[in-house]
Amino acid sequence: MHSPPTHKAGNLLDLVILRNCSSSDPTVTPLHQSDHHLISFSLPLAPLPPSPPSTPTVMVRRNLRSLSPSSLASSVTASLPPLESFSNLPTDSASSALSSSLSSALDSLCPLVSRPARSSPPSPWMSDPLRPNRASLRAAGRKWRKSMAQSDLSAYQSRLAAFSTAVTSAKINYQTKIHKSASNPHQLFSIFSSLLSTPLPPQSSLAADDFTVFFDEKIADIRSSFTSTATLPPLCSLPLFLHFLSPH
Repeated sequence: MHSPPTHKAGNLLDLVILRNCSSSDPTVTPLHQSDHHLISFSLPLAPLPPSPPSTPTVMVRRNLRSLSPSSLASSVTASLPPLESFSNLPTDSASSALSSSLSSALDSLCPLVSRPARSSPPSPWMSDPLRPNRASLRAAGRKWRKSMAQSDLSAYQSRLAAFSTAVTSAKINYQTKIHKSASNPHQLFSIFSSLLSTPLPPQSSLAADDFTVFFDEKIADIRSSFTSTATLPPLCSLPLFLHFLSPH
């Protein structure tokens, strides 16, 4: 790529080397702060191939809250043989018939429903002691929504207040950990790396021997590209050299 002079003295000191592409519109702009000029140009870059769509994680579950116990009992009873013949069946046959009836009734009254799962990363301050408290809080909430009793509501509110206080304290401790690492770049980088969830570097199948073979072959190719030079005659003989050095 040819360009005007890139130095204020009129020299071409700054070079742009391109490979497998070309650019024909370089622009050189003088700068007041430097004796080198600014080189700007455009490159015809090919668009990146579209990334494959990510497959979302799907959860499959039954909405058991919509299931009526009476409807389930009626459906199972209707699919089973009469009580007299069912009582005379062998144990394995009766168990298989009951399992089949239950499965059919569940699929009919409460079918499986699929929905995308939440893929949010875990909070860094959510430590191991907090996870059991969160599980018990959710269990208390489910118990209250099922019974709608005042005592269960009070227990749920108490657990919610305690869990909120514990989460606030964990967040403050985590922020303090970041502030204390301000003078330790290695530890601070480790904390931010865990927060950003940086991907792992790609795995390479090359070994150290592969690098050695590559550079050995490269050196051999360079040596073979040079032709053997013939022995050049000496520029001057020793007596003639001494003749010029001797005083007259």
